[in-house]
Amino acid sequence: MDFESGMNRRWKMSGWEVTNGKSATEPDGDHTTGAGVGSFALLRRSDGDFSSPSLKMTQPRCLKFWHYLSGTSTEQLEIRNTQSAATQPGTLWRIDASQVPQSRWLSASVTLDQSPNNVIVTFAGSKSDGSSAVVAVDDVVIGDGVCPPPGSCDFEDDLCNWRNANLNPDMMHWYQN
Repeated sequence: MDFESGMNRRWKMSGWEVTNGKSATEPDGDHTTGAGVGSFALLRRSDGDFSSPSLKMTQPRCLKFWHYLSGTSTEQLEIRNTQSAATQPGTLWRIDASQVPQSRWLSASVTLDQSPNNVIVTFAGSKSDGSSAVVAVDDVVIGDGVCPPPGSCDFEDDLCNWRNANLNPDMMHWYQN
């Protein structure tokens, strides 16, 4: 889901807001455009979630997204899978701000397994009240097939969290976060 084209009305959002870098103190731009005009989902309350519509899982799917965290271990993002027949959501992926480089858009992917039941994917966030506490999400895509293994990258879609650490653009020194 590209937040520039507006929030898909079939996704349910609570505690999150679709905003842009012009109206948010951090991040100052979205992942897609890198500019203040691009939109992303920002956690506005101490906790909140946004959930997909019910998905038929006749085959595995790959959930890809970009996240931005700033703060402490209190700032967390979790991906949950709720099957329509289940009462307890299962946690598929979880991270907190102490585990990642601060104030940078990073990509992540999670394989959603094939299931006889429909599935709802939920992005659940929590944060403190501090001014530097940020949890944001951008460019959510659910594609067919399993996700590539961690650490693999063909650089076709993006840089897979690799960045050039050299300030001289004529020289490349690549590092992965």
